Amino acid sequence: MPCSVASALTTLGSLLALIRIASRSPSDVFSVSKVKDAVFGQFWQRMGPMFAKGDQETAIPALVSEASGVVLELGPGIGSQLPRYNASKITKVYGVEPNTDLHKSLREMVKASGLTDIYDIVPCGIEDVAKLETFCAQSRILMK
Repeated sequence: MPCSVASALTTLGSLLALIRIASRSPSDVFSVSKVKDAVFGQFWQRMGPMFAKGDQETAIPALVSEASGVVLELGPGIGSQLPRYNASKITKVYGVEPNTDLHKSLREMVKASGLTDIYDIVPCGIEDVAKLETFCAQSRILMK
């Protein structure tokens, strides 16, 4: 794809993200982190499935299908890996995804993958220890 076309698509995606932000909460247009998350969310909605398709040639599908017990999924995005889990081997999945713009698609994929009863979205980054501790306390998860 020529650079000018890619640049135009990126600009269009950014504008769409800004419009979506402005329609939800106009003041969020001035929040760098909210704009960044919205733009990345738009990007990942389109690119995530392509990356998952590229994973077919790696060890990822086999590793994910062997997951068992309690699973900590870091950065699940829109849930592209969820269909690879063997639900009969898993008791609980905690998906640590800080980008709330991806949560709707992630929830849809959780449902489509039959993991609704065992999948919890943890709405923060793995580096945010205070938010993780709060989530764990609210969910009665022991954090060592």
